[in-house]
Amino acid sequence: MSINPRDWSKLSPGARTATESILDKHFKGFVVEPDESTALIAPEKSATPCHEACDLAERLAVNACQSLRDPFAVQVCVILAQTAGNKCRGKC
Repeated sequence: MSINPRDWSKLSPGARTATESILDKHFKGFVVEPDESTALIAPEKSATPCHEACDLAERLAVNACQSLRDPFAVQVCVILAQTAGNKCRGKC
């Protein structure tokens, strides 16, 4: 699985190891391959309090989505939370 190195480097070594372990548990043979040509999936570090507030609200919403019982509902909820976070940051 390719990921932009800037995204991957934002994780601590412990978080990278835990992420690889979680994904390997569910997708045997999963390997993270940093690749500069892969689009960034995480926003660059927020520079303003407005951006930080939007990032926090998005993270809280994504976490709350995990409480839904229907896996499809979780997926829809997460996508909507991410979209809302992007819209919020766009207004900063």
